[in-house]
Amino acid sequence: MEQLSQKPDVEELLTLFSQIEPFSHLEPEALQALAQSSGWKFLPSGAQLCDYDAPGDRMFVVVSGRLRAFKPTPRGERVIGEIGMGECVGEMSLLTGETRSAKVCAIRDSGLAVITREDFDQWILRYPKTMLALASTIIRRLDRAQTHGSAPNHPVNFAVIPFGSISSRFSERLAKAMNHRDKAMFLSSDRIASLRGGDFDPHDQRAYDYALLKWLSMREQDQDYLVYQCEPGCRLWTDLCLRQADCILLVGMLGENLPNLPEYLERWVSAPDGPRIELVLCQEGDEPPTGTRTWLQRFPHAFHHHLRIGNDSDMGRLVRLLTHRATGLVLGGGGARCFAHIGVLRAFDELGIPIDLIGGTSMGAMIGAQFAMGWDTETMIRENRRAFVESGSVLDYTMPLFALLAGRRFKKMGLDMFGNRLIEDLPIRFFCMTTDLTHAEAIAHFDGPIENRLRASTAVPGLLPPIFLRNKTLVDGGVLNNLPVDVMLGLGRGPIFAVDVSPTEDVSLQASNSEFPSPWPVFWRRINPFAKNPDLPSILTILLRSVSLSSVTGIDRVKNQLTGYLRPPIDGISLLDWRVLDRAVELGYSYARTKLEEGLSKGSPGSG
Repeated sequence: MEQLSQKPDVEELLTLFSQIEPFSHLEPEALQALAQSSGWKFLPSGAQLCDYDAPGDRMFVVVSGRLRAFKPTPRGERVIGEIGMGECVGEMSLLTGETRSAKVCAIRDSGLAVITREDFDQWILRYPKTMLALASTIIRRLDRAQTHGSAPNHPVNFAVIPFGSISSRFSERLAKAMNHRDKAMFLSSDRIASLRGGDFDPHDQRAYDYALLKWLSMREQDQDYLVYQCEPGCRLWTDLCLRQADCILLVGMLGENLPNLPEYLERWVSAPDGPRIELVLCQEGDEPPTGTRTWLQRFPHAFHHHLRIGNDSDMGRLVRLLTHRATGLVLGGGGARCFAHIGVLRAFDELGIPIDLIGGTSMGAMIGAQFAMGWDTETMIRENRRAFVESGSVLDYTMPLFALLAGRRFKKMGLDMFGNRLIEDLPIRFFCMTTDLTHAEAIAHFDGPIENRLRASTAVPGLLPPIFLRNKTLVDGGVLNNLPVDVMLGLGRGPIFAVDVSPTEDVSLQASNSEFPSPWPVFWRRINPFAKNPDLPSILTILLRSVSLSSVTGIDRVKNQLTGYLRPPIDGISLLDWRVLDRAVELGYSYARTKLEEGLSKGSPGSG
């Protein structure tokens, strides 16, 4: 590491400062003085730059590498952003004299230009106009953050670690797939030796100097993504790959024994402040994936992907997810009205808009799980018609100690559709929402038995019995989050569409006074064939409607963060009118097709 601690020459720093805020508009003389007076700090990957409340006595400019900033929360630390090449750290503290408000760590080997308070004060005295430029830049940055939120930080460098029978050429194929749309470079030790004219010996510690770090930084400027191929047989090279990585991909075959990681790799995989860890779980053939849970137990915090070897569609989805161009679809709850989701899915398919992640609440979650399992829209229509229309009523009334319905028919229907499959084994990433009555919080489920989690997601309080999971009492997710856009946003993988089928007006009383009528006259009129039925909501309608109010009141908060908000015109369809399946599908399809085509014609699919 000694070679990496050497400060770059003044001309190199001058070139960098002239290209970045807050220095790009300064006079050449001021920039020259800044480059000459600045110090240098090399920060290895995983090292801490500063802690909360540390003295704000210097600022840093990232010349190479990447940093990550954290804020404390009641539940631990939260990542608030990443700082890449050409960005500053600590300028606010330097101006105000206050202590640091965030902890900052290196997630790659990073070279930093250092400007101390003493040098900064002298620089300002010599060039007072620079203070105004610096302050204006900070104000604009704060205004952008408050108006638009922090920009997402996407990984640029990927380090691939293959296990078992996975070929070391996987990383080369990944880079090739990325090149269909972006500029991606594959880097192995042999490749670097070739590109640098043979001037690289991966087994020689002296080869890992500042010149190499600078060369890699230049490649990063030329390319959108760098894909490093780790070589476990060469410790020095693999260490470099991991220190340069924003994201480490562990690639293995389902069905093979889990890898025993070397101790030095274990440190990287378990480091809380290190690069993001993701699993790519591969398989031969088209059989449904199994065995994902074993991998997730070994790597519990990793995002996972399923990939069929040689399947171009799966590789395309993997690339979109890794490069944050994946399309996420959120399906809201709404009883029988959720059949419109099937029509929306058909419109996406016909227009060639791939859906890479899907999630939902209640009946919307059921449709989402069917899609994630690989069903096409014709299969969805057939299976839902069989389950909800041809198999008789799903309403199995019971002694109302816990709920009006026993829920046995719902359980049988779920087992018929999904069997004992697990959410984590679905080829397309899926989540469903429930509400935990015990702790009064919404829960997003990314794993567990599909049937069990969907039964909890559809358990309308009072209508269906709750599901007990460890120390939680789970009911319909719509109680707190009927359209879980926030959960999909939290995944941060790309554009998001949301389909809202909750009724705008569904529960009303047509009466001349404000009092609800006595139940006995209403009951008599309903069983009397000669009497006109009153236009009153049933107890089932009231219960179903009560759990969908969260989407009505909460969607406005997230609409501006969506690529497309779709609300099919299905207000004439009742929450419990299962027999209108075909009509709901058609309404959802025709509406979504029109809206998506309008969006595509404007260059962004979906609006309105």
